[in-house]
Amino acid sequence: MQTFNVGDNPQVGQRWQPNLVFEIDGIGITLKEIAVERNNAYRFTFKGPGNLETVSVEMPDYPSIGGGGGASGYPGAQSTKEAESSISFTSLPTGELKFYVTAISVYEEPVRLTQSWQPSQPTSRARLSQPARSVWLAPRAARSRTYRHSRKSYWFSATRRSPAQAIGKPDFSPAQE
Repeated sequence: MQTFNVGDNPQVGQRWQPNLVFEIDGIGITLKEIAVERNNAYRFTFKGPGNLETVSVEMPDYPSIGGGGGASGYPGAQSTKEAESSISFTSLPTGELKFYVTAISVYEEPVRLTQSWQPSQPTSRARLSQPARSVWLAPRAARSRTYRHSRKSYWFSATRRSPAQAIGKPDFSPAQE
């Protein structure tokens, strides 16, 4: 749990730079900024490794009506990235506020498993020069690893040529401890 004081009358556009450093499962992130946004919302901006996908923030002592966030751009192992998380309220909380960083997600490199297949009796002269089918083993949530309660969940999807051309997600979701 962390706290910050926004005063008695926070205004849209007002910003604080707490520069708080968190480490979750060996991944370091920094809370760079907290800002008041329109529609009674607080926005939390984090800086982390280049494979950062999302950072989840909760303020359970105050009734929220929504929120969201994420990071933009492609993951890069050698760079840094910013991710945002916003929480909206019916009435903007004031004074000394409590918040929790509840989860972070980072992208991982996909693992490609390939199986070649050749029909026993070809029906045409065409030869297969590439594998007929590939299987991408990728963590759930757009090939990301999500740290929640120290569990990692994965899904499999069968594809042809690339993950962008996925033909579906089989109902197979083993959880890894």
